[in-house]
Amino acid sequence: FDAGSGVRRFRSAYGNQWSRYYAPVIVNGRVFMAGGQYDGMYAFDATSGAQHWFFATNQYNEWTPAVAAGVVYAHTGSYTPNVVAVDAMSGTRLFEIADEDFNWDGWSMHIAPVLGGQSDLLSTQGGRLLSFDLGARQRRYQIRGQFRGTVAVANDTLYVINGGTLEARRESDGALAWSWDPKDALIGPAIVTRNIVFVRSQSRTYAVDIPSRRSVW
Repeated sequence: FDAGSGVRRFRSAYGNQWSRYYAPVIVNGRVFMAGGQYDGMYAFDATSGAQHWFFATNQYNEWTPAVAAGVVYAHTGSYTPNVVAVDAMSGTRLFEIADEDFNWDGWSMHIAPVLGGQSDLLSTQGGRLLSFDLGARQRRYQIRGQFRGTVAVANDTLYVINGGTLEARRESDGALAWSWDPKDALIGPAIVTRNIVFVRSQSRTYAVDIPSRRSVW
């Protein structure tokens, strides 16, 4: 839609049986999104709506790709490859990373993979916190727990919900730096600003001050 007038600029069809997906990602004049008759990724022109390419992935819904530096990343299961990197211009496969411990828990991923600042792709799946090394093209680490939802990352720190508690962990190795438990089970994802992490439960929203590690409201 035109931001000034609200007039629709284009409408583009895409394949879908019954799936729901997270919001598209818009980078450098292109719209990247999940979709497809048996699921995958699309690239559309952000001005005309013309389809540039489609790339088939494992058949999962409720996810969206991550995009940076001319590469589009998807994290799906349950067949390898679980992480796939695709050229943003051509839709050509660049490389893939297997997650041998992928634990099937339904046809919805419930996450968007996040690109960190240490050549890594961050995600949660099956209760695990995952870091994939994009340079070495292998899983860097996994931490088992009750991790759910999309990871937030800022200043070499990961913010993620584990068993209803907010945890701050080192991006490099996943080691726990600090945690905050409101006694009111949190659900993800967290949203990180310069000094505040916003998190929510089913009925409340909290602003957690990062330096003091306590709720300010």
